[in-house]
Amino acid sequence: MSWVLAQTFNEMAEDLQQYIADIQQAKEYNSLLATALENVTDAIEITDREAKYLYVNPAFENITGYTKQEVLSQTPALLRSGKHNPDFYQEMLETVVRKQIWHGVLISKHKDGTLYDQEVTLSPIVNEAGLLTHIVGVKRDITQRKRMEAILREAERRWRTLLESVHLVVIGLNRSGEVEYANPFFLELSGYTHAEVMGKNWFEYFLPHPQRQSVEGYFLDILEGDFQTHYQNSILTKFGEEKIIAWNNTLLQTPQGEIIGTMSIGEDITERQAIARMKDEFISVVSHELRTPLAAIQGGLSLLASGLMSAQTDKGRRVIEIAAESVDHLVLLVNDILEVERLELGKLRLSKQSCNAAELMLKAQDQMQIMAKRAGITLSVSPQTILFKADPDRIIQVLTNLLGNAIKFSARDSTVYLNVALSEAEESLLFTVKDQGRGIPIENLDSIFERFHQVDASDSRKKGGTGLGLAICRSIVQQHGGRIWAESALGEGSSFFFSLPRLTTEDENNDNQENLGD
Repeated sequence: MSWVLAQTFNEMAEDLQQYIADIQQAKEYNSLLATALENVTDAIEITDREAKYLYVNPAFENITGYTKQEVLSQTPALLRSGKHNPDFYQEMLETVVRKQIWHGVLISKHKDGTLYDQEVTLSPIVNEAGLLTHIVGVKRDITQRKRMEAILREAERRWRTLLESVHLVVIGLNRSGEVEYANPFFLELSGYTHAEVMGKNWFEYFLPHPQRQSVEGYFLDILEGDFQTHYQNSILTKFGEEKIIAWNNTLLQTPQGEIIGTMSIGEDITERQAIARMKDEFISVVSHELRTPLAAIQGGLSLLASGLMSAQTDKGRRVIEIAAESVDHLVLLVNDILEVERLELGKLRLSKQSCNAAELMLKAQDQMQIMAKRAGITLSVSPQTILFKADPDRIIQVLTNLLGNAIKFSARDSTVYLNVALSEAEESLLFTVKDQGRGIPIENLDSIFERFHQVDASDSRKKGGTGLGLAICRSIVQQHGGRIWAESALGEGSSFFFSLPRLTTEDENNDNQENLGD
């Protein structure tokens, strides 16, 4: 019996020791939990089932501005901002009463009346019987995170607006070289739709075959971080046309520094390079045009000055004649260069007066007759008496330029035609110069009126001219309020047209008023 009693006492002592240890462990756990609650940056609040505050941590005090003593026995209604309707709060409370966790964002009010955003999680605490006893709230002030998110959204909006409105090509590629972004200007330039571009391999679909390997090599170098930020290459439009783009490239990275692709901004320099080529050709042409007459003048004068040839002989007189022709050619060349600049800048004042189309056409014929005879060309002019208002000297200049071109590019024993006609409404007249020459390629018809333009640069050396004549014609016609264009078929000749407004009584009255005011 004593043995059993001793064993019972020993067991009771062990249970007591375990109980004391459990209490000590619970105290340590509660101490750790209390320390954690007191030091977290999120606001922690514990309420009873009626939502009255039983506990708030220091972070709650810092965020709301209320002390623990001020909120105990109060409810969270103390923090209501008035930005949510009563149903919102009712639904939140009913969720917790149903023993479910509620999570969402609230706009709350500090003690000083200012508003702030907070991310809230409310968790129900139930007893062994399953009854709600307490509610634990964890609240985080996200006001700063939301001003930052707004700033980032606004910055993204501004950048997207810029990229989508700028007249530059903007292309975003992923690491595989597939298009993830293309701005509207690229779509307009290339002729593709958004759907036709997105997800396509940039190098296979949009680059000329000879350039694919080298440009893809640049792309891989960019991804490796060892690259040239600037280079240029051609891209292909939907219609097979090549556009030359000068690129500025940058890496795209995640906040963690992972490289995810590239963003490239490019300028279409196709026209700039074409102008540069035309200028080079123009310089070459002008150099040739200057050297040839200068050489003739220098050679002739040297012969005469040295006494090797007398000015009184037939050969001497011919040398003087050649030198004089060369001087005339130089004067015309310089005048063309200066005149096209004056016309383009609008510095040339037109002297408009009543003109008769027939008279101007016949004068132009007379001026070009010698050139036509030397070339074996027949000039067929069909004059009509049509009155209109213009600068007669400038219109003759247009006619002689067009006739001169037609003569230069026509075969011997062919005919060049000059006609004029009234429009159906008789408000404008249309001049036509038609030849039977070799014709102009259709792709050149729009550009032949540009400065420095030559369909074939070798023509300037074979047939003379600087490529400025048609540019001068265009400027003169436009300053008269008209327009000029060409139609052609290869092997069948070309037709040049320009239309001008007619003379009206109203025009005369306006001009008279302008003259009185001068």
